[in-house]
Amino acid sequence: MNAQHRVGMAVLLIGAALVASAAATQIQHPIALSASDPTVLTGPDVKTDVIAGRVSRNRVMGLSVDEAFSSGLYSANVGTGSIESYPVDEFMYFVSGDMVMTSVDGAVLRLKQGDAVHVPRGWKGTWKTAGYTKFYVVYDVGKR
Repeated sequence: MNAQHRVGMAVLLIGAALVASAAATQIQHPIALSASDPTVLTGPDVKTDVIAGRVSRNRVMGLSVDEAFSSGLYSANVGTGSIESYPVDEFMYFVSGDMVMTSVDGAVLRLKQGDAVHVPRGWKGTWKTAGYTKFYVVYDVGKR
């Protein structure tokens, strides 16, 4: 197992442990997804959106009881966008693809397969991608 896979597995285990601890009233089990599973982003539990021709797929892996914490696997094809104020705190680990994030002050962050990033709530800027797949962990203070 290479370093990228170890980081990805650590992210999954941490996310599953946090989701499990939030629902301690029931017997909980770790939840795992594998980005290498060809069916992981297909099926009835995958939300597919098409906006202006841009296709994205999201499979929620875990959700806390208060729905403020979530984790999962997400993929999207080519696209660009502008964000006035990022609504959540999000950790992303890129399984494949790339993204360029440019903050309002001009700072540029280039992300590729194997990279991880934390995007803080309130971030402002633009993003551009040729397509990517990521594991994510989101904390949404607005849902508490």
